[in-house]
This record gives sequence, C-alpha cells and structure tokens, in this order.
Amino acid sequence: MLLSIPAIALSLAIMAMRNITYSIQTSVYVVYLRQVGLVGTTIGILFSAAEIANGFGALFAGCAMGLGNAQRTMLRGTAISILLIALTPLLGGVLAMLLLFQVMRGWPEGVIQPLVCPYKRAPPAVISRALSSAYAKRASGSRRSWSRR
Repeated sequence: MLLSIPAIALSLAIMAMRNITYSIQTSVYVVYLRQVGLVGTTIGILFSAAEIANGFGALFAGCAMGLGNAQRTMLRGTAISILLIALTPLLGGVLAMLLLFQVMRGWPEGVIQPLVCPYKRAPPAVISRALSSAYAKRASGSRRSWSRR
C-alpha cells in the first residue's frame, strides 16, 4: 500500500541505490585500489575523505531542502554517486583524482541521507512530507526493518 505512493517508492529506490554504491565502494573499489598499487593507509584516507564530505553534505541538507525539490535532489545526488563510482577505473592510480572523486561522491551522499534515512524516531523528510503522521510512522518503521536485511 505504501509503495503505491511515489515518494515512498522513490525513497526506497534511492535507499537501494545508496546501499549498492556503498557495497561497491567497500568491496570492488578496495580491490581495484589495491591493484593500482595503493596501500591500506592511502585507501583509508580516501574513505575518510568521503565520510568527511558526507558529514558536511548532511549539514547542508536543510539548505538543500529550501533550495529546491527534495526528490530531484535525491535523484541527482544518487546519479552523481553512481557516475563517480563508475568512472573511477578510468582514473588509474592518480591519487589526487581519486581523492577528488571521493569528496565529490561523499558530498551528495551526505545531502540526501537526511532526506531519505530516518534519524531515531523522526521519519525521513521526503516521506514525512508525503504522508499523514500515522502513515509516516509506518513508513519509517518499514525503512528501518528493510535496511537491516
């Protein structure tokens, strides 16, 4: 029933794509970086740069909500994330470019995270705007149980 609402369906699709790109980053991406000759410490620095950018992007999420349509922001951020992870093999082992791509990928991930993912008992922004309070609680619970699988 909730999946028939476009905001819910879009949010679930975005969450799935976020999980996929994260899974690629923590598995295939690490193997690729090892193959181009980077050591574990350098790979850790790249991951840290992405997470720091993610944190700053999350701080910007409130402004992003006021600047435009939250659903378009989620779609653009996810598309940028997929594009950057797909273009990574074209970079070779150029550390500066890898770092730039990680930061550019982390920022939109951080912006869309508060729009899609619930925080404690608060439902995600996009879902809560699309539903009444009773349905928003159900959707938030569905998101929590779905992400644990």
